[in-house]
Amino acid sequence: MMKKPLLMVLSIAMVAVCAGCGKESVANGDTVQNVLQGKNGHSADEQLILAVRECLQRCEAAYRQDSALFVQVCVGGNHEAFFSLTDIGEALRQQVIFLHGEKVRTFMRDNPDYELDTVCAGCEDASLSALCGTVVSLSRVLREIAALDAVGRYEPFAQIHAEVSDCELQCKRKFQDTDPRLLECLLNCKLTVCLIDAYEYLRVVMSTHTTEEQQ
Repeated sequence: MMKKPLLMVLSIAMVAVCAGCGKESVANGDTVQNVLQGKNGHSADEQLILAVRECLQRCEAAYRQDSALFVQVCVGGNHEAFFSLTDIGEALRQQVIFLHGEKVRTFMRDNPDYELDTVCAGCEDASLSALCGTVVSLSRVLREIAALDAVGRYEPFAQIHAEVSDCELQCKRKFQDTDPRLLECLLNCKLTVCLIDAYEYLRVVMSTHTTEEQQ
């Protein structure tokens, strides 16, 4: 059974994320095929984590490369342009959708009476705008962390996990597998977990930085 307190925090954070939303073209050598080949020998959960992490890294890279274009594409709801801009191809999208679908089916089989009790900020029709807002927020937090953290070893996508959240269940319930908004919605759910962790890390770094200045 899922941990309700964490899910409620996730829900609140997603609602708070601004819908304002950036392109770093992924290097041509970093192809989808290379990503999928690198997953050989991994469990289904590990493959899902790697695939989701790759998608999120490409989103963040695209925003850093050309924030204005990223915003324009996302706010305009141009799904085809978004996937082209982030270099998230069909193979990678299907990898996430299939593996995540298996996780959802397993969860619902094991928890037939489970009731959703959180709000999904990325489950409305403007799922691409919601994802955009989360990407923008995370990028800003990472810049603040980089300015204060002398070590510079923070990994924003380390919190990605295969466990299915209420948010993801609602995405799956609302959108069909063939709907591009499903992947966008799922990525927003996963990325929000990273954003929450980044905010907490920033809080700790700021506290440490202030203490050192006072000494």
